[in-house]
Amino acid sequence: MHILFLGQGYRLLGNSIKALDYHHKAIAIAEKTNSFSALAFAENQTAHIYRDREEYDKAAAIYLSSNAHSEKGKNERIKAWAPSNLGAVYLATNNLDSSLMYSQRAYEIFVRLKIIDNNKGFLFTNLGGVHSKMGNAQLAVSYFNMAINGYEGTSNIRYLNLLYTGLAEHYQRFKQTDSCAFYARKAIAVVSNTSFFYLSSKSAKLLADIYEKTNCDSTLKYAKVLKTANDSLTSNKTNHQILLMTFEEDLRLQEVAAEKIKAENERHQNIQYALIALGIIVLLTLYLLLSRSFITNTKLIEFLV
Repeated sequence: MHILFLGQGYRLLGNSIKALDYHHKAIAIAEKTNSFSALAFAENQTAHIYRDREEYDKAAAIYLSSNAHSEKGKNERIKAWAPSNLGAVYLATNNLDSSLMYSQRAYEIFVRLKIIDNNKGFLFTNLGGVHSKMGNAQLAVSYFNMAINGYEGTSNIRYLNLLYTGLAEHYQRFKQTDSCAFYARKAIAVVSNTSFFYLSSKSAKLLADIYEKTNCDSTLKYAKVLKTANDSLTSNKTNHQILLMTFEEDLRLQEVAAEKIKAENERHQNIQYALIALGIIVLLTLYLLLSRSFITNTKLIEFLV
């Protein structure tokens, strides 16, 4: 569906409003064509918008819907996307057991399809974050290192940013300030002067907090980076438009659900009417067959024959 790729293109350029508009259109088209895989794909891409904006409850709800629809579809690759992204969302919201479960499910699908090499960096970043938050520092670093091996030297700057940010947060969690600052700066540098600059916010906040009491110039520098990154994604105008578009899409989905319920009720009623009509015909037939007057009425028998 080319409309989905247009939406993804706008998202990667930082234009979440146009991206969401195209993704909503893609969902509506997929619903009309009754393609579960296409619907799962469209929902997965839509959820990315909310994950970028750290609206994790909304993102999780859409990813879960995508996961359910993908299970009904035939495209095996798409079945791994929602679990992979749910692993990231649940990691961000500290639902660690759920994050681990969905990340492992995605890993198993990718291994089965023999496409793990293209996806292991993101999965290992999630798993590294989960074990970091669980206190398994050594295991966490092992996963992060495997993610580095999968991404460094590639052009996947968005995923490199997520990886370096995850490492920075890990070292902050274990009070290794120098390592935290090192990877936070790498996270910012890899997306600097690109359309992914909005991904700098977490790392910029980490650096601003680190230098808050020791280096005023650095604090101001990274506070400015943080503000610029946040403004590009969550300005008041953008927030208002996203909220309105979300509300309109929710209303549309409610109308679609209501239409499905109405159609299902009408189908049940039609079945009931058909059964009632059949029952009446059967009863009349039995009555006529068992009726003494019917049995003796040869003209009626000839007429019915």
